[in-house]
Amino acid sequence: MAQAIGKITMVGLDLAKQVMAVHGVDAAGRMVARKVLRRDQVLGWSAARQANMRLPAPVRELVRDQIAALDQLEARRSAYAEQIAAQAKHSGSAQ
Repeated sequence: MAQAIGKITMVGLDLAKQVMAVHGVDAAGRMVARKVLRRDQVLGWSAARQANMRLPAPVRELVRDQIAALDQLEARRSAYAEQIAAQAKHSGSAQ
C-alpha cells in the first residue's frame, strides 16, 4: 500500500542566478519535493502544487525577493554591457 506524501516541513533552496533547486522534506525526513527550475518557474511551480506541497509563505516571499533582485541585477548588467558596446563602437569609429 502506498504511503501518503507528507506536508513539507523543511525546504532547501539553491538560489542561483538562472537555475534554482527546490528540495522539500516532511516531518519524517522523507523527500517529498525535488525539482530544478529556471528562476522564472519557481513561484509558478509552487503555486501549482497541492496545498501540502507548496512552499511555505515566508519561503515564497524570500524567493520572490531573490528573483526580483536577480532580475534587477540582470537588467543593470545588460544596460552596462550596452553602454560598453556603444563606447567601443564610438572609440572604434573615432580612429
